Amino acid sequence: MRWRKADEVVGHYPEGACACGRDLAGAADLGVARSCQQEDVPEPRPAIRYQHDLHQARCACGRVHVAARPAGVPDAPLSVGPRLSAMAVYLSVFRHVPVERAQALISGLAGGVLSAGFVRSCLGKAAGLAAGPVRLIRMLIAAAPVAGFDETTLRSGPAGEKKYVHGAFTELYSAFHLGTRSLETMKEAGILPSFAGIAVTDRYRGYCSETWTGIAGHQACTAHLIRDFADCAETYPGAGWPEQAQRALRGLIRAWHTARKQGLAAIPGGTREPLELEFRRAVTVGLAAVPRVPARRTL
Repeated sequence: MRWRKADEVVGHYPEGACACGRDLAGAADLGVARSCQQEDVPEPRPAIRYQHDLHQARCACGRVHVAARPAGVPDAPLSVGPRLSAMAVYLSVFRHVPVERAQALISGLAGGVLSAGFVRSCLGKAAGLAAGPVRLIRMLIAAAPVAGFDETTLRSGPAGEKKYVHGAFTELYSAFHLGTRSLETMKEAGILPSFAGIAVTDRYRGYCSETWTGIAGHQACTAHLIRDFADCAETYPGAGWPEQAQRALRGLIRAWHTARKQGLAAIPGGTREPLELEFRRAVTVGLAAVPRVPARRTL
């Protein structure tokens, strides 16, 4: 918090009586001795209701003209204004508030009586407005030399049904697409068909499909690798190599962030090589501890 120009200044004056017995209400004002600022939200008040009266006028020639509706005002007797609509989108999208709770919050804070269906319609309209920027973001990710890809489940539709949110990410941009965990959905997302860089993924087989002819290479997501080694630690409770592998990977991540802050294009060799050696040794010990599965013989 910083000291800023106040939106409202409230003056406070001494009250009561002086030790001499005089009432301080009649004391001479010597000015402000000290000030204290307090930041707060405005007192909630009912939503403002605007009535747009479209007047008509008759020209000297006899023709009658009616004023046009203002931009953003639907051709309906009653409608919800842009600020309430924006609040519904903000709560639902940016703050991840469920539709019913967003509806209740708006009603409680602004007195706006909205239906759950209206909140959902606001999301659809907002998505339509963002169609152009979304296409641009997808193009920029597709042209990036390195991009991360992931898919995760999301409860959507009737109870018990689920879909997959497919995400594509760079350091600057993120794009999401809702569908199934299929190649068709990956095509519909519109990035992988034209992506020609390094794909950082959770190693789901869909990313390695022959459908994607332009991908230059694949890299396993470090966060998923750390999670895998955490599972190994539970499977082999007495082994030290899972923790060693996680320690090396986390060290490489910290070293990468440090290098970026210093303006370096890569981790210096003196920092990177010991961590890489530690990781390779952990993997070697882990593989030695896992029994090999005999290869299947063919006649």
